Amino acid sequence: MKRSNSVPGLYVRLLVLDALQRIQNQDGYSDVVAEQTLSTHRLSPVDAALFNELVRGVVRYRLTLDYYLAAFVKSISKLDPVVHIILQIGLYQLAMLERVPAHAVVHSSVALAAQKKRAHLKGLVNAVLRNYLRQPVALPDPRHEKNPVSALAICYSFPEWLVAHWVEQLGVAETEELLQASNTHPGLSLRISNDPDAFSRLTKEMNLNITSGAVPGYVTVKGMSYAQQQRLLHETKITVQDASAGLVALVARPRSGWKIADVCAAPGGKSLHLAELTAGENELYSADLQLSRLQKIAQNCKRLNIQSIHLLQADARSIPLLPVDLVMLDAPCSGLGVIRKKPDLKWNKTPQHIAQLAELQYHLLTSAATRVKKNGFLIYSTCTTTKQENENVVFAFLKKNSDFIAHDLKHEPIAKSFATRDGFIRTWPHRHDLDGSFVAKMQRVS
Repeated sequence: MKRSNSVPGLYVRLLVLDALQRIQNQDGYSDVVAEQTLSTHRLSPVDAALFNELVRGVVRYRLTLDYYLAAFVKSISKLDPVVHIILQIGLYQLAMLERVPAHAVVHSSVALAAQKKRAHLKGLVNAVLRNYLRQPVALPDPRHEKNPVSALAICYSFPEWLVAHWVEQLGVAETEELLQASNTHPGLSLRISNDPDAFSRLTKEMNLNITSGAVPGYVTVKGMSYAQQQRLLHETKITVQDASAGLVALVARPRSGWKIADVCAAPGGKSLHLAELTAGENELYSADLQLSRLQKIAQNCKRLNIQSIHLLQADARSIPLLPVDLVMLDAPCSGLGVIRKKPDLKWNKTPQHIAQLAELQYHLLTSAATRVKKNGFLIYSTCTTTKQENENVVFAFLKKNSDFIAHDLKHEPIAKSFATRDGFIRTWPHRHDLDGSFVAKMQRVS
């Protein structure tokens, strides 16, 4: 893609448009597409920040932006797909950003249409954005609408089925808090694996804003550029991982000498954490079906100098291992707990997906249990918020497998503030400023 100096910011917005087209066509998750773009195009810190803001913002507020757009376009479904995205980019800047002057937004949006060979539609782009400036569209107030679910969906840009699910689970007021929190982009969560002094020296040198949370060994970094992130990864022993994921290994409480199996291991963060907690004094088998994902674990093992992990290319339903002391199943899930980082997830999931995943998770958990020795432990975790994929899966498993009992995690010091009445761990963006996650710990007693 050639740079254009004729319109300020046009090159960045072309990259935004291309990224949004890829995400919309499901060629990649928003965070992956954004990282790929930033790694292949040299952007200034200011332009990189604008790129990230526009990509994530348009994906996050897609429904709200179309609500605005519907006031000025007869049929959104009949819009040229490229022009549709251009209008979303423009409306996001006008409605939700203050730093870009309105005239610059309109000018760059019209230039985008011309650059993408939609010159015949420049008038439409210009008219819609100028009409919005003359008469901004008001959003419904969930507190005064007869249908608060629909109003919340429009205001915070979430599918109605998902809002209805959370309202049933949490109530209207707390659901609104969750929606607000899910529309924020968190800082980067890091686990400091080894040599914290080196990490501290480098972050001070880079003048980074570091905060520690409730999970030991984890910090959050805000306002960090892509280049700074890459430098940290190359020069210090850190792992990019949300602190909620760290709770899994901490409540597992692995002991030296145990044999451990992580049966859905990729991308490997939990396996690496388990190895670090026991200083490598375990036999740890990390299994995944895809070789390319196992290779990423191998790269991180080399980077962090971890030698106790053995990689297995295998289906989680048929792991070629004798029973071990600890089996960890971080199950494939809907990922609705990580919407802050991957806002496109909310548009790619349906209730049917949830039902299919819950069935798969139950079968995976049942298979994983066969690899647990007597008095051994079984950990089940997800990064989602639905009861169907969490509590319901565990209760169904325990009902069919009387040789397993659930551990009450309310008695675990690290888990106390995150534990549910049933003794599981649940984290929420609005309650804990963590990704949404779930952890259950069980033990084979016979």
